[in-house]
Amino acid sequence: MAHNGLLIAVTEMPLVDTLENRFGLPVMIGVGYFMVAASFLIFNIFAGGALIPLISMVVVTLGEMLYLPFTNSLAMSRPQAANRGQYMAVYTMSFSIAHVVAPMLGLQIAGHWGYEALWYVTAGFCLVAFVGLWLLRGPLATSRWAAKLV
Repeated sequence: MAHNGLLIAVTEMPLVDTLENRFGLPVMIGVGYFMVAASFLIFNIFAGGALIPLISMVVVTLGEMLYLPFTNSLAMSRPQAANRGQYMAVYTMSFSIAHVVAPMLGLQIAGHWGYEALWYVTAGFCLVAFVGLWLLRGPLATSRWAAKLV
């Protein structure tokens, strides 16, 4: 349990500081989503062994360290200064709703089709988010607010 927290405490800030000016935000967020999807697929593809959960935890933690700070930066950079608080409130509410709905939906999937199906569905959602960000990287880079993002 402490592995995730220790990895974040030791590496997140240097990682974010190193990567934030090298790549555009959509690219970093997309890579983070892709890594989270890969971590869920590790459970199904490489089943068995005590090392698999550790590897998956490292991959999901690295993915989380890429997408979470950069999604906040992307959301903060989009609105004008006058309505930034309102925009961030909606962003935070949607994030909170996802944290309420996802466990209920996940338990329903696991209950009906098993945990293997849950990991595939979760990886699928992450891959859809990755593809969406990959497709938006051009429009995000050319919009009026994204000059500092790319």
